[in-house]
Amino acid sequence: MVFGSGRAPGVASSLAFALRTFAARPYASSALGAGVVLSLPGVCCGIGLLMAPWLLCELLSLQISEGRGEPVTRSASWFGACAIQLGAVLLMLSVAWIVWIGLGTENATGAEGVPLPQELTPALSGVGFALLSVPLSLVFVLPFIHAPLILIDRRGSLGGAVLESARLTAEAGVLRHLWLSLTAHALQGAPLLAVVAIGVWVAPEPLPLWALLCLPLMAVSVALGQGMLVGAYRPLRAELTPPSAARPEGRAPAPLTAAWVLLVMAPLLSFALLGASLVRPSQLTAGALPSGGETLIDERLPGDGSGLSLQPRGTTLYIEADVYGGRVRASDGGGTGRLPLPTGQPIEALRVVRRGDLYGVELRQAGRSHHCWVDRAGVRLDDHLPARLASRLPSWALGLLLLSLLTTAATMLPVLAGLARMRRFSARAQEGAGATPPADAVAEFRRRTIARATWTALLLSPLSLSALYFALGAFLGFQLGW
Repeated sequence: MVFGSGRAPGVASSLAFALRTFAARPYASSALGAGVVLSLPGVCCGIGLLMAPWLLCELLSLQISEGRGEPVTRSASWFGACAIQLGAVLLMLSVAWIVWIGLGTENATGAEGVPLPQELTPALSGVGFALLSVPLSLVFVLPFIHAPLILIDRRGSLGGAVLESARLTAEAGVLRHLWLSLTAHALQGAPLLAVVAIGVWVAPEPLPLWALLCLPLMAVSVALGQGMLVGAYRPLRAELTPPSAARPEGRAPAPLTAAWVLLVMAPLLSFALLGASLVRPSQLTAGALPSGGETLIDERLPGDGSGLSLQPRGTTLYIEADVYGGRVRASDGGGTGRLPLPTGQPIEALRVVRRGDLYGVELRQAGRSHHCWVDRAGVRLDDHLPARLASRLPSWALGLLLLSLLTTAATMLPVLAGLARMRRFSARAQEGAGATPPADAVAEFRRRTIARATWTALLLSPLSLSALYFALGAFLGFQLGW
């Protein structure tokens, strides 16, 4: 089984290559696939950030070695391949997660309008939007589909691999590559989706157990899905521009390169910063507590700055307020702690209302009231992920982030492919007699390519920077004046 030349094969040919590669090395492929699957949950705690991309590169290296008939030597370019793999995975997961939180949950309301903890069971519409966001993410990463394989197989620089990947994707067919990418990623996640769907239909209670049952199958499906991507790269390998053939005149100006690096990174950073901001509790709900219930305290703060403190009878809670803010703490050190408010203005009054085992806490500052509900353990009942997302940015700003992702995905591939053709054109101009394009043709092609990339970057920058600005504001917690 040796790499050849030609255009990218279809899904069937790529799957056949993946099956042959897996049959040649079933144990090693399954072990590496299992390592990738088991390391993905560790991304949230840090260890997976190192293990998952590296094991994925090991799996791709094994499949490339089988395809070209000789082993792949590890090199420093693997770090670039790992960075691309990690960025693609984080983008898909963060976009789907944020969209699911923003659109895929239903509010639960208790008796008499008292909010209860939100059940994070996705609504059908939210699941649909989250699933639709995955193809959008795949469109965004489509120009990079061959870059990790190029870095593992041919080494070279990260920028050169990205440009060559975009050029090969554009020349071999964008729709063909998109369909191949969708199929390969659907194959990798098919066992999880199938087992979870069966679990929800048969017995939804032990859903985590149902998910665990799919791990052995995913070890195989991940290996096959990645093998399909290697199979698509296989016939394009001979069309790569050698890294040694690149010439300085084929490079884009440094400011333009920096601008496009920022534009490509902006959607990834935006969703990553927005997701990271959700670790902080949400701000209190605007407005006064609803009428009804037993009022335990309703007083203005004393003028001496001593503040107010209340311990409801039969609990270990302490509800406190001073001019600097409010707190709910338990005697064992637990409880909600500080109650976040939208502004840093002094607290003027505190009101606490009891309804059964629930306690409403209202803080008043500058004539405006904000409130929350806590239970007997001091846990806030209105601090769920959708509430945190809503307090970080308005719903239209989430649409702005998705629009930035969409517009960048739509414009990035032709620009990167054009810069790659400029790089290849300049390299061919140095090949010698009979293959040398006219010097004026090289200069004109370079001028048009750089002008197109510059104007596209200028048109794309306001939207991308706005999305990044909102995400940064959500992460840092400052008010953006919306």
